[in-house]
Amino acid sequence: MIRVLVADAETSARRRVMQFLARHADVTVVGESRNGLQACEDIERLKPDLVFLDVEMPELTGLQVAERIGAANMPATIFATAYDH
Repeated sequence: MIRVLVADAETSARRRVMQFLARHADVTVVGESRNGLQACEDIERLKPDLVFLDVEMPELTGLQVAERIGAANMPATIFATAYDH
């Protein structure tokens, strides 16, 4: 089972990712984060295997989240963004 955290400021974006993941029997969404600080807390507390991480979030950006957690402790990460730049 792959334990996933979905971190995105937009509720609709989190829902889309979770709908996509729901089709996969080997995936469990263990949490949702609405901002970068919450994402850091959730990563440390939940210890997911994989994080879908929005690049632009309040409090901390996705890149700042990865930097704060550190490369050695950061789970596999898929960066997501609604922006084309």
